[in-house]
Amino acid sequence: IMISLFEQTILPTILLIFTSFILSIICFIIVTSIFKKSDKQSNNIVTNNEIKNNQQLERPLHVPKHIAVIMDGNRRYGKMRHSDPLQGHWAGGQKLIDVVQWCMEDGVEILTVYAFSTENWNRDPIEVAALMNIFIKHAMNLKTESLARNIKVKILSTDWNKLPYLVQESLKDLEKSTENCTSFVINVCVSYGGRSEILNACKSIVDDIQSNALSIGDINENEFSKRLLSTGQSDPDILIRTSGEFRLSNFLLWQMAYTEMFFISKYWPEITQQDLREIMHRYSERNRRYGV
Repeated sequence: IMISLFEQTILPTILLIFTSFILSIICFIIVTSIFKKSDKQSNNIVTNNEIKNNQQLERPLHVPKHIAVIMDGNRRYGKMRHSDPLQGHWAGGQKLIDVVQWCMEDGVEILTVYAFSTENWNRDPIEVAALMNIFIKHAMNLKTESLARNIKVKILSTDWNKLPYLVQESLKDLEKSTENCTSFVINVCVSYGGRSEILNACKSIVDDIQSNALSIGDINENEFSKRLLSTGQSDPDILIRTSGEFRLSNFLLWQMAYTEMFFISKYWPEITQQDLREIMHRYSERNRRYGV
């Protein structure tokens, strides 16, 4: 009778208490991990209030060599400020000139910007056509600024043939005219996709293997990196994405394996030198262990 009573009443109660205890522990672990993730993510988000409170930031002691930027929010800025999305792209082009100057002042050596992705071809054809005309004008302005400041411009494109002839000519002229400049490097990614860049590198390796120029045993990360558009350059130390979005959008997928990522809520044309310095100050506080 006692055994039966134990099985019918006491044992289920014990099991219920034990189960509740285990579930409580699991819930605690989940909630704790969420808060830890939130705290870590918030350190990568540079808010407008934080910038406002640090108006007099000086150049950080530890300056990144290479900064990559997803220049997001041009259309929304243009619509908000001028009721015309295309005006945002004009403002974004001028902001690029400003950011180049700020990077050079603080000792950054390379700036890689995402100007037009392969996915952007899916936008409205009228908008794309307008953007192509804007690129021609921006290329002329960037050429003038680059020659004046001894800046080398490299064009990174994984789908070059999609670009209109006049855009191709203006970008080739920009790159050729600045190829011997040595003070700074700007990589402009136009009609570019990170997946396509990796795929093209794979095709290049296959071609060399088939022609006996390369053996399978020769394939390693260094050999692969040589076939990327960014060959010969260090990987980005920092990625900055504006407009409050939190994704890579098919940008430098191979190169950003260990890049520190920062996100700012401002649209690209709104970014200031203090925004850039706030991000670099946070970067200088990081302990980059590279898995060690």
